[in-house]
Amino acid sequence: VRYAVLYLAPHNYHRFHSPCDVSFQIGRHFAGDLLPVAQPLATRFNNLFNVNERVVLTGTWSQGAFHYAAVGAYNVGNIRLSFDDKFKSNQLRQLQYYLGHPIIEKRWSKGEKLAA
Repeated sequence: VRYAVLYLAPHNYHRFHSPCDVSFQIGRHFAGDLLPVAQPLATRFNNLFNVNERVVLTGTWSQGAFHYAAVGAYNVGNIRLSFDDKFKSNQLRQLQYYLGHPIIEKRWSKGEKLAA
């Protein structure tokens, strides 16, 4: 398993791009908090990236399975997908908590292809 965590400060460019050609079949939105993810807090707060709101995309690339997680944070809370205008974070957050179902899943039957 290989992974990378990239921290983007509020003043940085916040669009994310695929590092390779990939086809996403599933997107999961996990409702959560929007706490700061700067190094001082991240080192003191266990599981910060599990508590914050996030979108996880699952698909395939030439080497097999591929997962991409975008994590929301204070001052940069919205996560939007360029290939699906209806799939947005921060929608119905309170309702999701009230119903006890903080995960929304969406499937793209043909796969959404992104090039590197």
